[in-house]
Amino acid sequence: MPPESNPTKCIIYTRVSSQKQVNEGSGLGSQERTCRDYAERQGYEVIEVAADVISGRKAERPGMQALLHSLGDLKHNTEKCVVIVDDISRFARDVSTHTALRDKIVSLGAKIESPTVKFGHDASGKFMELIMAAIAEHDSAHNAERSHRRTVSRLKLGFWTFSSPLGYDYTKAPGGGKLLVRIEPLATHIQGALQGFADGRFQSPGEVKRLLESKPDFPKKTNGESCTTI
Repeated sequence: MPPESNPTKCIIYTRVSSQKQVNEGSGLGSQERTCRDYAERQGYEVIEVAADVISGRKAERPGMQALLHSLGDLKHNTEKCVVIVDDISRFARDVSTHTALRDKIVSLGAKIESPTVKFGHDASGKFMELIMAAIAEHDSAHNAERSHRRTVSRLKLGFWTFSSPLGYDYTKAPGGGKLLVRIEPLATHIQGALQGFADGRFQSPGEVKRLLESKPDFPKKTNGESCTTI
């Protein structure tokens, strides 16, 4: 039986959690560059780059599904491949998700490598890998809890922490953060319409909608329709 050949091809996998990271260019590109440099040092040929913009807690991902499909084709052609990820937290932010995705990749005859962390292939290595996956899960949960606490605290202080509603916009607050300010005359139109509905002058949301649409300076969509969603 001929000796098993070492893999020479690789697929790079990158992931960020939000579209904001993509728009600001602070995630996918830098991960890919780090993985490409690693592949070059190892003598691997990069045949594909799979990317996802999704939470690391979710196992069902379009980019990951494309990667698994490619690995299936390579396995059918008896070619071996390496999956390169920048960091264990880019692979998954949940131990069960990490394990499920890892098992799928290994079942297709591939192995996972990273320039920043060692993915284990023996008992001790796998144990340390799971410890790091648990740390990534803890960091994710801790960040979510901290963000929730900050949001609640800002709301209690009277700050609006969500997207600005129609008729308002954000401005920097003197003590940090942002404050909502009125955009006139739009804010007055909306205030009058909502107050009229509360007072009973308007009997239905439809009447409020028609009132706002009658204002010439009320914003319209690009197709000419009103921005009201009542």
